[in-house]
Amino acid sequence: YDTSFGGDQLVFDNSLDILEYQGRFEGFNHAIKLSKQRDDSTIQGEGATPFQFVTESDMVRYQLDYQVNTEWQLGASVEKLDEDVSESGSDYTVDKRTTNAAHLYSHYQTGAWLNEVALRYTDIDGLASNTSAHVGFGYRLAQTQLLSINFGEGFKAPTFNDLYFPFGGNPDLAYETSESVDVTYRQWFDDSQYSVSIYDNEIGRAHV
Repeated sequence: YDTSFGGDQLVFDNSLDILEYQGRFEGFNHAIKLSKQRDDSTIQGEGATPFQFVTESDMVRYQLDYQVNTEWQLGASVEKLDEDVSESGSDYTVDKRTTNAAHLYSHYQTGAWLNEVALRYTDIDGLASNTSAHVGFGYRLAQTQLLSINFGEGFKAPTFNDLYFPFGGNPDLAYETSESVDVTYRQWFDDSQYSVSIYDNEIGRAHV
C-alpha cells in the first residue's frame, strides 16, 4: 500500500467502547449513550520513519421520546462530541474541537397517512452554527405499499485534516450544505422489499 508519505504498510489499531441505557418513566422513553472511540493508524515500511495519526472521539447523547397518543410521537435529543488529534505525529494548528447538537422531531400517523418533521441544530468549534430541517409525507396505497415525498436539508463540516493538517489544511474552509427532494415508492413482500426513488440533490457551500 503506497502512501503519500512513503512506506508500504498501514497499520490500524482502532477501538470503540459504548455504554447505553434505555428506560421508561412516567410515559417518557429515556435513552443515554456514552461512547469512546480511538482510531490509530501508522504508516511504516520501506525504510520510512513511522508516521502516526491518532483521533480520539468522546460522545455523550441523551434522547427523550413521548407518545402523545396512538397517532402522534414527539422526540428530542442533545449530543456533545469531543474530538482530539493531539497524539498524532504532526503538530496540528488546532488539535481539539467540540460539537454540540440538538434534535427535535415529530412523527404522526393516522389511517393511511404519515407525516414526519425534524429539526437539527449543530454548533462546531471554529465554524458557524447550522440549522437543518426535514419534512416528509407518506401515504399507504395498501398495507404493503407506501408512496412518500420528502424535503430535506443537509450539513457537512470539514474534517480536522481539511482544516488544520500541517501539510495542506485550510482553516478558512466553510461547511457544505445541501437541499434535496425525493419521491419514493416502496412495496414489501414476505421475504423481500422493493423500492424506487426519484430525487434531486443540490449541494452548495456555506459562507464563513
